[in-house]
Amino acid sequence: MTDPHQNNVQHTPPSPASTESAASSAENNSAIAHTLDSENPLSRPFVNLDMADKVGESVESLVTGLREKTILPAEKVIRGLSLSIALTLVTLSILPMICIGLIRVLTYYVGEEQVWAAYWGTGAVFLATGGFLWTMRNRKKTAA
Repeated sequence: MTDPHQNNVQHTPPSPASTESAASSAENNSAIAHTLDSENPLSRPFVNLDMADKVGESVESLVTGLREKTILPAEKVIRGLSLSIALTLVTLSILPMICIGLIRVLTYYVGEEQVWAAYWGTGAVFLATGGFLWTMRNRKKTAA
């Protein structure tokens, strides 16, 4: 009984005539390849390899310049807008909490019967802050 995993093909050494024909066909192939390389410009598309580097560098410099002139300024504007919107939202949400806390603290110190003094005190703080900011308004225009 034969083993199914064995190959039943017998290997015979090549004849001298087939070896000579293989050598002559290899010489023919190299001669054809040499003729194709020297005569056909499509067989070597980049004769000057520096040209490919120059094209790549010019495309890269063009893209970099375009990015510096368009994308980077747009990123700065968007970053500024998003931060200013976030700061405005945080300020608008904290300001009422500060007002409520200030009135509660003043009410605690003056007593429940004299709540009007807490309102007057809070109003005085806002009046002083507004007056200070109003004077700073004129300084900015003259300094610029």
